[in-house]
Amino acid sequence: MPRIVTNFVLFITIFFTFPVWADNSIHEYQLPNGLALVVKPDHRAPIVLSEIWYKVGSSSEHDGITGVSHVLEHMMFKGTATYPESKIFQLVAEHGGDQNAMTSQDFTMYYQEWAPDNLALSFTLEADRMQHLTLDPKLFNSELKVVQEERKLRVDNDPNMLTFERFNAAAFPNNPYSYPTVGWPSDLQQLTIDDLRQWYQTWYVPNNAILVVVGDVNPDAVYQLVQEHFGNIKPHPLPPFKQFSLLSKRATTEQVVKAPANLPILYIGFNVPSVVSAHNSREPYALDVLNSVLAGSESARLQKQLVRDQSIAGGVDSSYNLYAKFSTLFTIAAVPAQGHPTQALKQAILQQIAQLQTTPISPEELNRVKTRVLAERTYQQDSLSDEAYMIGSLESVGLSAREIDNYQREINQVTAADIQAVAQKYLIPSNMTVGTLLPQTIPAQTNAAPSLPAQGNQHVN
Repeated sequence: MPRIVTNFVLFITIFFTFPVWADNSIHEYQLPNGLALVVKPDHRAPIVLSEIWYKVGSSSEHDGITGVSHVLEHMMFKGTATYPESKIFQLVAEHGGDQNAMTSQDFTMYYQEWAPDNLALSFTLEADRMQHLTLDPKLFNSELKVVQEERKLRVDNDPNMLTFERFNAAAFPNNPYSYPTVGWPSDLQQLTIDDLRQWYQTWYVPNNAILVVVGDVNPDAVYQLVQEHFGNIKPHPLPPFKQFSLLSKRATTEQVVKAPANLPILYIGFNVPSVVSAHNSREPYALDVLNSVLAGSESARLQKQLVRDQSIAGGVDSSYNLYAKFSTLFTIAAVPAQGHPTQALKQAILQQIAQLQTTPISPEELNRVKTRVLAERTYQQDSLSDEAYMIGSLESVGLSAREIDNYQREINQVTAADIQAVAQKYLIPSNMTVGTLLPQTIPAQTNAAPSLPAQGNQHVN
């Protein structure tokens, strides 16, 4: 959706290029105005990925303006007086680059990926639109309609996503994760250019931003460039941060959606802590391993028992984001096989959870699952975008990028008793939310796995 354009200071390629044997550890910096910079050299290819993360998303919103973060993300590509929309798109294309953006519950992120000698151009563009976004009312009215159509396409006309949205809203009685990132329809209808301008002026400031640079670069040279482009931008006071505690729900909450659809779907969610919100630091890592025990692979328990052995589910998946800013959900999504009602599938899933609560997993299964979890994390480092995403998602919720190095140690320390304890504590009926899609048409047979929305309720443009 984005593009980029500019007159820029040309930097010599050799200034950013290091031999393969050079340091590739994480380098962290902070400017006096509060802007954070994290650089991860990766010299496998002459490419750099530059991302700017603003620590604001739908969880920062309130009733009446939901969706404002996502709409502002769209407007950021409408440009400034110096770099209007057409020039932004032209510049990125001319320099062989790629760009896009993402809004989630906890952050809004913009990126450019191209040759290392274009890094100064990335910083020029981002520093300019951090300060001088035009926010033209006519362009706003037009783009707001685009977002409203996006909502209709992705949510209102998609019965699975509509069910997930209702399920998610019901699951968080005291937590802003109940807001959809794309916004409630009534709030989008009332959103004004002044709402957007105030949001931009409040949150798009250097002391609320993180620059993440991954690729064929020299960290200290990157820092000098960042000082040159962002060092003179003034910080502004941020609204006070408010915590949202993990409430005991005390009862199962059920949401049933009846809509035209070919297949039913079942969502089961349990309110759980994240690394940021946990009082017991071991619990999030135990939940992460538990997620893989249940549905982390084709050999995981839910796939093996419910899909292959019992043939009660056409597909099943689970999701847990241990790096959420607030307490979050441990979610299981499943599609019943033909002839099996969602209620029977729900009971079969709860039986599998009960087995974990009463019988500790074997050392062999635990070692196998932990090996798979750590291998998947290692594979993420093969991609610049995955490396950058992990760094930015940690920093944007108040954790350090150094958490990447802690992950293996924490996972290795998870025991069968830890997994049993979190299953007994959190995966219980009084802490459960259930969302069910009941099709108005007759379901057809399927073996397809359900598709859980991206963690963090993200919208990529």
